[in-house]
Amino acid sequence: KIQKLNEADSLIFQTEKQITEFDEKLDENDKSRLENNIKELKEVCKEEDMEGVEELTEKLNSTWQEISAKLYQQTEESEPTQPKNDETTDVEFEEVK
Repeated sequence: KIQKLNEADSLIFQTEKQITEFDEKLDENDKSRLENNIKELKEVCKEEDMEGVEELTEKLNSTWQEISAKLYQQTEESEPTQPKNDETTDVEFEEVK
């Protein structure tokens, strides 16, 4: 029971930290969804409703995974791809002893 509550508390802390870290990249809808999930999870933790803690921990995890995948995709799309330099040059060298 205590372990589940600690895991939920840790998840809340990490998610709040990530919301702050990615604040500029999160759209308002996603940010609101995360904040609502956190609020719900905090409430069931206070009540020590273990079934609710488990359910809402999974819900918050899946919401964050979905949003982070979207953030990753946005990052990939916004970064220009670097042209590959496939040119190799053979050079001669002399070993000095």
